Amino acid sequence: MTGRENLINMYSGKETEFLPGLRDEFPVIGPGERCRLPEGGLDWFGVHWTYFDFMDQTPTPGGHVLESISDWEGVVKFPDLDAFDWEADAAQQLRDYDPQKQFLSAIVFNGHFERLHALMGFENACMAFYLDPDSVKGFFSALTEYKLKYLEYLKKYYNADLVGVHDDWGNNTNMFFSPELWREFIKPEVASVIQKSHELGMYYEQHSCGMIQPVIGDLVSLGIDSLHPLQAPMNNVAEVKAQFGDRLIIRGGVDTQLVNSPIASEEEIRMHIRTWLKTCTPGGKFIPQIMVRGHLREIVDEELTFYCS
Repeated sequence: MTGRENLINMYSGKETEFLPGLRDEFPVIGPGERCRLPEGGLDWFGVHWTYFDFMDQTPTPGGHVLESISDWEGVVKFPDLDAFDWEADAAQQLRDYDPQKQFLSAIVFNGHFERLHALMGFENACMAFYLDPDSVKGFFSALTEYKLKYLEYLKKYYNADLVGVHDDWGNNTNMFFSPELWREFIKPEVASVIQKSHELGMYYEQHSCGMIQPVIGDLVSLGIDSLHPLQAPMNNVAEVKAQFGDRLIIRGGVDTQLVNSPIASEEEIRMHIRTWLKTCTPGGKFIPQIMVRGHLREIVDEELTFYCS
């Protein structure tokens, strides 16, 4: 069984032969919207992005495109998707992709909340839900229509197997907003994107860093296929696995801050990896992928290879 066949079995609810994600069978591409230049620059919405040594790319502080959500219709310029050279981009991004052996994931950057605070700053975006909720809903609805068209291009030019929509909703201790607010403003939009992904024949993965456990049940009810990264310990991974493990693929479930910590001991990291694997592996529906930087990658890979061999 190839890595692609194994992953398709997992996502379609069939039996798998091995834990996926340890080989080169899960390439990830990121067409379009985000600025890719290492020196930073503008994205498709006119937001300027900067790279910092201590973190990944982020909207350049203070460079707001939108000052008031009430003005979004006259200020926000949605990208002209027809103007992008999708064929050339697909040829470049898929040059090393083997559709016979690999399962292709396409990242959809900047979901609804991320795009909102990229345009107007984090604090302003949070306040907008209370100052002008109707305008937030209007903007989110328009953004959904744009995203649905974007998905059509992903299918047509890349033939992606899975779309991974990125929208962070939490920090180390709580969600950025109440679950009730999420359900009112964001859940309906996520539902539309999930439905469209499935209609196009693509699986749907929700990427959301931080503590999001109060809404995982909602996501499962909407029909998401996998969840990433399900960070620990802010989310109780054992509880999520026990409650939703038969309906949800977990791609992650590790304490990424610990395994990337410059002060954590090797033994701490190894013990955490072992506990994580013992928690998430039973019953399948688990992809043990971890974002690890530097020399710690060797430690993590050694534990994964030993456990999964």
